Amino acid sequence: MQIGDLLRRGLAAGAAAGCLAAVWLLLITERFINQALAIEDARNAREAAAVAAKGNHVHHHDELVSHPQQVLFAVLALVVVGALVGLVFAVVYAAARGRLPGYHDRTKALALAGLAFFGVTFFPFVAIPGNPPAVGDPSTIEDRTLIYLGAMVLGVVLVLAAFALDKALQGTVDGGVRTALVLAFVVLAGVGLQLLIPNTPDTVQSRDFSLALNASPELIWNFRMASLGQFVVLWGALGAIFGALVGRKVPAVEARETVAA
Repeated sequence: MQIGDLLRRGLAAGAAAGCLAAVWLLLITERFINQALAIEDARNAREAAAVAAKGNHVHHHDELVSHPQQVLFAVLALVVVGALVGLVFAVVYAAARGRLPGYHDRTKALALAGLAFFGVTFFPFVAIPGNPPAVGDPSTIEDRTLIYLGAMVLGVVLVLAAFALDKALQGTVDGGVRTALVLAFVVLAGVGLQLLIPNTPDTVQSRDFSLALNASPELIWNFRMASLGQFVVLWGALGAIFGALVGRKVPAVEARETVAA
């Protein structure tokens, strides 16, 4: 299959995956966002009442962008980003296909999607999980963003290092032992890299954050799991749809070479 065909299929698969992730956002994640916004509105109302009780003038700030507009932008962004990710996914797939496990493009695409999810989403999520609105200090957004991007880079490097180790062990040990060694490396190196990542400066990490922010730990946990699930849908759907679009069984010779690799 030509690279142009792969790119078109990657674009279509990414856009479709973005649509499914947007459905998850609307049905699941948005529920917890609305709960957090209700907490924020209640907190602002209490603060305004306290100011008014002292005889001071209460300043009301109109939203530049309403929440429904924000949701619409988020949905469109998921579709567009999904399409762009699909293009990158197709390029990486074309380069790494021979090194991916499986005897069919469907399983190979799902394997690549799983690796991408681990490096790009799960690894930085462990380092600095996201928070719903009204939770966290707005002044730390820049620091948290930098930490997240740094963790994402480390996650991708870890995946690439695992590929390099697998290639270095080629021909020295059998497939099962090599897989076990690579997995052990990923676990140990992953834990070590997580320890090197700076802690988030946000006070939400303190033990009494729920009392200070008037947000329950359950709400924050549910939002984080919903957000993570949104990316599970994105990467899982991308791998499944892309694999179905390009699906063909690996020739026997290529399959033996992949196993040997």
